[in-house]
Amino acid sequence: VQQRLVRAGRQLRQRQDERLGQLATRLQREAGRAPQEARRALDGIGHRLRALDPARVLERGYAWLVDGQGRPLTRAGSAAPGQRLTARLADGSIDADVVSVHPAASDQA
Repeated sequence: VQQRLVRAGRQLRQRQDERLGQLATRLQREAGRAPQEARRALDGIGHRLRALDPARVLERGYAWLVDGQGRPLTRAGSAAPGQRLTARLADGSIDADVVSVHPAASDQA
């Protein structure tokens, strides 16, 4: 009886050690996933932020127009002939004088 109890105890201990090893492996694997997933999510957010960066828009050929006070010009009807504007481009800026203004039909209403 004593030998069976000793053997059963060893077997139980062996199964517990195996299970503990499996759990430790799983814990290490899962612990490694969380930072990777967070890093991927952060990379995705960074990519979206870079796409929205005004400098990136300028690199695609657009210009940012501002009036003499530095206010953005968003509508043609906001400009007047003779007005000085600054066009900010990807690699610098250009000062320009408005010669004429041609608002879209929807802006004239």
